Amino acid sequence: MDNNSNIINVKDYYENKNAIGDGITDDTAAIRRAIKIAKASGKAVYFPAGIYRYFPQAGLIEPIDDPENPQQYSKEGPALPISGNVTLLGDGMLKSVLYFEDEYGTGSAGIGGVDVCNLTINALGFNGSWGNNGNWSGGRDKARHLLGVTMLDGELRITDCRFSNSRYMMASIWRGKTAIVTGCQFDRSVADGIRLINFKRVIVANNNFSFINDDCIAVHVTDDINPAVVDHSICISNNTITDSQGICALGAKNTVIEGNTLVRPHARAIAVGMDTPAISGAAQEGSQVPMNIIIKGNTVSDVFRGKVFAPDTGNIQQYIYIGGINLHTGSTTIPGKPINGKITPIEPYLYESNLDINGSIYPGAFSITITENILTRTLPASSTLENNNSDFFYADYHYGNRYARNGPVSPKILHSDLNCTGINVIGTLTNLLISGNQLTNMGTSISVAVTGSLSLNSDSWNIKISNNILHGFSEKGVYLNSKMAVEIQNCIFNGDPYFKKSNRLANGRWVAGTGAEHTCIHNNNTGNSVVHAAGNLFKNAASISQGSAFIWGADNKMMCLPAFSGGEAMNQGIMNFPSGWFSSVGVIIPTDCDPSSENFDAIKSVPGTSGASIPSSGIYYRGFYRRNLVISPITANGQSYYVRGWLRVTNGENHVLGTDWIEDRISIQ
Repeated sequence: MDNNSNIINVKDYYENKNAIGDGITDDTAAIRRAIKIAKASGKAVYFPAGIYRYFPQAGLIEPIDDPENPQQYSKEGPALPISGNVTLLGDGMLKSVLYFEDEYGTGSAGIGGVDVCNLTINALGFNGSWGNNGNWSGGRDKARHLLGVTMLDGELRITDCRFSNSRYMMASIWRGKTAIVTGCQFDRSVADGIRLINFKRVIVANNNFSFINDDCIAVHVTDDINPAVVDHSICISNNTITDSQGICALGAKNTVIEGNTLVRPHARAIAVGMDTPAISGAAQEGSQVPMNIIIKGNTVSDVFRGKVFAPDTGNIQQYIYIGGINLHTGSTTIPGKPINGKITPIEPYLYESNLDINGSIYPGAFSITITENILTRTLPASSTLENNNSDFFYADYHYGNRYARNGPVSPKILHSDLNCTGINVIGTLTNLLISGNQLTNMGTSISVAVTGSLSLNSDSWNIKISNNILHGFSEKGVYLNSKMAVEIQNCIFNGDPYFKKSNRLANGRWVAGTGAEHTCIHNNNTGNSVVHAAGNLFKNAASISQGSAFIWGADNKMMCLPAFSGGEAMNQGIMNFPSGWFSSVGVIIPTDCDPSSENFDAIKSVPGTSGASIPSSGIYYRGFYRRNLVISPITANGQSYYVRGWLRVTNGENHVLGTDWIEDRISIQ
């Protein structure tokens, strides 16, 4: 060792025995000694290219601060204990590899410590032995983490590293000031990829995750009892996630989740909220609802129901979820937690007691923006038309092995396993904007369910759903549940563009009486609620709306071909319309909705909303209003008047003034 160097080379140091790094020799003692000397000298530990094999150390009892089970402080200590200021360096994540033989059931971490001040790790690989020789056992009784650390409010920086084949979590770091995790690879883990708890400033960016069976990125805030409850900032951006559970931020404030790509995740792709602990006595993981959240520009495809690959997640299946979460039971709310409460009229960010169930201090989720995300289902399932009604297994996708918690699996995939909710928001809300998203082939595209009671006998303030494209939904386009006032504007609802619904007939019509099960907007409220819908476009749906308390604004459009006679079952494209649609709600754009027609999906005529006279051609429906562009005084039969416009009073293609159209006159005195 060069005493003048700022680096300790593990191959140069340990009395008369150096670390070998050949993937065969037990290098545990040499590495432990190098780390110990590095702490005393303030130097970094350098691992030249090689595979450094190390083992759990029986009998070396050191404390482990485990946030999931703080009652266990005397498990066997980490194989490689660290403390103080630590810097670990390598020659590259695929060149310098620390290989942890974690299959012996000690419950210890690979590298860990409870009094780490600052931790920097660069260009190293951390490999566990999960799956070696067909041994796919895993869990807390195996290796806790490849990296498990409790910090002393310092700084964490992990860059250009790889974590692979972990029998439990890959990297779990508790408490710190700043955490930066960038340019890393995480693949094959029984539990979390990177787990960060109670850091004030977090950046997780430009990482790659695959086959992670719990959250790939878990950022949890449990210290909300501190006075500055919004003193956190989180940025999770530009990560790629494949065949894994997704991103979870619990107790999040001032959080941006942007530009991530998630392919074939299970349970939830992106979740923001709060959770109850898995183990009695453990810390609450996010004891407050989220506030100041932006979820923007993420691309997510094919979310599987959780239990397909992780049985304990049950039937959870959402692309984006915000609200109270109980991941351990699958419940959408937390028993005994005051997610429902009254907002304080002044200074709503100031709280008296964050855990007072009887207190009126919870404002609900504050200032949530979900925008410009692309959420798409692309995969077929068993017993569906696209699969010729035959069974379909995961291996049939030809993506290679899918690694669940018990190793490689190929379960049967049902339609219900992929029939997810796109955006699901639950809980008391103030300021929610869902805008500019594209959702394709969902079960329900957007669901907003508000619970509890705020001031003024309303569950929510300021909810707006706008400029979204909802292309293909098997149940609901937008589902609203509980008392609220909601603006729905300028959205495109294309409910069944591929004729997949069983109650859709081949000629574009629907089976009569089935509108409730397939609707564009469902307001499932009985009072103290109102939905204002304006500027939307509707097509291929059994019904436009279900429920009451709708205020239909201007410029809604409906692309379909209503029948002139025979009742709603004869309508093509859309079966039933809201009450009063033909007289005041919106414009019908006559469209060929019969797939057997050579002009299928073509617009038959464009209704002219204004002109100098009644139209001479085109299909028009009763209630349509045409504005007069040339208004001049007219005198006839001793009366003077202006013609402001013309009202259509029949359905069809005839255009006779006084029969099909009547004048809207204003008398001149």
